[in-house]
Amino acid sequence: MHDIVEAITGLAERIKADERIARPVITDPRNLVTPCVMIEPPRLDNRDAVLCGRIKATFKILVIGTPGTWIEFAPLAELLAQVLDVLEDDDAAEWTTAAFVSWVPPNDYMSSPDPAMAYQITCEVYV
Repeated sequence: MHDIVEAITGLAERIKADERIARPVITDPRNLVTPCVMIEPPRLDNRDAVLCGRIKATFKILVIGTPGTWIEFAPLAELLAQVLDVLEDDDAAEWTTAAFVSWVPPNDYMSSPDPAMAYQITCEVYV
């Protein structure tokens, strides 16, 4: 049995444990307060399971800034750099891409008309 919840919480705990990360690291979007780092449930890939006996979980880690003007980009870029440093120091997780995206909370899109700037990091972990 592959424990997806353990993989999500383990990745979140590794990021939280680093003293450089001063913002919340969450896995539940209902607890979202920006700026923060949110780890979404992974996409599972079974293609490599025959060779190594494990499933590859591809996580989308969102480094979310605050809604507003371009002046908010500098704090977002700093938080992104901190998260990438943690992922590069961690042998268990390998990040592949970091894409600039706009992000609106799925359960609060009517009350916040401006999307937040965010980076979506693709991170691969074997579970």
